[in-house]
Amino acid sequence: MANSLIEWIKDQLNHLKESIPEILASLFIFGFTISGIGVGILLRYFEFDGFIITFYSIIAEAIGIVVLYFILRGYLKSREKPTETMRKKKL
Repeated sequence: MANSLIEWIKDQLNHLKESIPEILASLFIFGFTISGIGVGILLRYFEFDGFIITFYSIIAEAIGIVVLYFILRGYLKSREKPTETMRKKKL
């Protein structure tokens, strides 16, 4: 019983170790997604006026969206490579 529990824990830790790049990528995606509101909160803390907060928040969000587009486009292209059987079916 204890041996199987230890093996299960080792297996789960191995899966976690293998998925570290995907976890980091998801953290970057989350960071870019909320970049506009983060800039807005930071500027509000330093007591800037509403126009400056809005302008820089929109700029930060636009940059985040462009970066996310390129990240996700590369991710989807690497996942959608057609196999030999799919090519033969199309012909």
